Amino acid sequence: MNQRAHTFARCTATLLVALWLCQPLSALMHARDEHAHRFCPQHQTFEETALGTGARLSRLAFEQSPQLSALPEAVTDSAALPHEECPLVTSGSRPELLTPYRTTLVLTLLAVSRPATAPPRVQAPSPSSIPPPRPRLPRTRDVRRPRSFRSLVGVTATRPPRSRSIPGGNPFAPCSRRSHGRFTHALAVRQRRRAQDASAPPADTPVQEPREDAAPALTPEELEEIEKALGSDAASAQQNTPTGTAAPPASMPGGGSALSIPGVNNPNTGTNFLDLSFILDVAAAAFTDKEPLQSGAHDPTRNGFNLQQLELSIGSVVDPYFRFDANIVFSQFGVEIEEAYGTTLALPYNLQVRAGQFLTRFGRINPTHPHSWDFVDQPFAVGRIFGGESNRGLGAEVSWLAPLPWYVEVIGSTTDATGEATARSFLGATSERVQSPFDLQLTGAVKQFFPLSDDLSLMWGLSTATGPNPTGYRNRTDVFGTDLYLRYRPITQAHNTTLITFQTEAFYRRRQVPGDVLTDFNTYAQAAWRFSPRWATALRYELGTAARGEDGARVIDPLDPDWTESRNRVSANVTFWPTEFSRLRLQGARDHAGWRDEPGYSLMLALELVTGAHGAHAF
Repeated sequence: MNQRAHTFARCTATLLVALWLCQPLSALMHARDEHAHRFCPQHQTFEETALGTGARLSRLAFEQSPQLSALPEAVTDSAALPHEECPLVTSGSRPELLTPYRTTLVLTLLAVSRPATAPPRVQAPSPSSIPPPRPRLPRTRDVRRPRSFRSLVGVTATRPPRSRSIPGGNPFAPCSRRSHGRFTHALAVRQRRRAQDASAPPADTPVQEPREDAAPALTPEELEEIEKALGSDAASAQQNTPTGTAAPPASMPGGGSALSIPGVNNPNTGTNFLDLSFILDVAAAAFTDKEPLQSGAHDPTRNGFNLQQLELSIGSVVDPYFRFDANIVFSQFGVEIEEAYGTTLALPYNLQVRAGQFLTRFGRINPTHPHSWDFVDQPFAVGRIFGGESNRGLGAEVSWLAPLPWYVEVIGSTTDATGEATARSFLGATSERVQSPFDLQLTGAVKQFFPLSDDLSLMWGLSTATGPNPTGYRNRTDVFGTDLYLRYRPITQAHNTTLITFQTEAFYRRRQVPGDVLTDFNTYAQAAWRFSPRWATALRYELGTAARGEDGARVIDPLDPDWTESRNRVSANVTFWPTEFSRLRLQGARDHAGWRDEPGYSLMLALELVTGAHGAHAF
């Protein structure tokens, strides 16, 4: 069985790497292919076709390209002129379209010389096609959780979008390879040469005196000013767009400014570039106990070297209405889909929905991944209550941003209640059939954020989860929790990189068993101090009590029969970041379990490497 799992993991990893490498190879092959580019500056349409013949391509043959020196009268009313009959359509071969020249003569001519009766240059979408705005916090493509508090307190600048955009507007049309970004330069050269040839008089024609009422020719300085004006207008329009709402689809293909380049400098081209990243976590560990009490699935559990995980993170905006995120974890014994879900981006009434398999937003550390932890291992409270993989499952989640003076988010989700490593306190490893909504796990949370000052911010949350357990008919488990996160970063002081955080969570579990109700309490508190850009230290304390019955006496918990006394653990570490893509962490811990004769000690040295595009973490 292990050999089959190893073979499947190697095959899957090889396939993913091959697909990753095929993207630049396909773009290179596409760029080397001989094909024709077609562009209509009046209708803002850019297309491409393979070189060939036929009735549909005869109008676009190179020898039939128009000799444009002025704006034809036939195009003064673009509303009545279809794109198929537009005389401004031109074409060119690939080698000809690579001359680096920035001045777009035709586009500038259209932008300046259009009559007053012509439609506006930038056509806005109809109101019916625009989704209702959602006044959320500013979201970016690369942020894993769109609702991030970092923009509120200004502690960390989020990464800009992947699109390479210059002021301009919407895209031209379907062709969106990055290698086609320079087609505007080629178009400018082609039209400028033809304009010069068409306007040049024959050699034997006498030179005529310039008319006094003739419009003066545009100088390069004037053309540059026109480009800057168009860019500033587009930038101001973009700044006035409400944040937190995805841009709607264009009202017509190719509508927008003449300076936008599809697939290269415009984020609304419809081309989705996946954000792919690999995160490797390995650790060398030494334990004094023969059987260390490590409850996390990604924790080091044995003396020697441990592969914590190799995580493949995938994310992309699908369209203006949905975003896709996934986390696939590779281990020594197989591959698992940790998360794979879609998130809505443009629902009304401050609503947002997630659907798929995801980590529930119970507390603070449960919905996070190992590379965002301040310690090598997770608190044992999470593993004791939910399982080594944290609480997750297939389901749906709805969140609502309350219209209050401070940040309040209300979250509710329903997921499967099965999973030995994901729903330990509920149905666990049993495979019960869902017969009613009471057979599902229900999770609710309220998150509140308070900016106490420019340097100090506070987040406080309340969480609850309820679901069935397999000990008897209609027996249920209820988990209540609260979390507090305090962050201090003196951004008002120049050149001060100090970062101090304090985080604590408390869990109270109540389980119905035959003839009794069991309760226990678990908590942890940790503080981290980043005293320089590359160095940080942290300290954590954990506590877990034994199970007690309704009468308050200690009883044996069927889930943890050995847990008859309290357990506490103290951990400390030092972290060094050579760069933002690598991390070294040295951690030591003392674990005292009351049912063992002596406390256990551990020492760990962890290495983390990150490659690829990985978004910023939520606040």
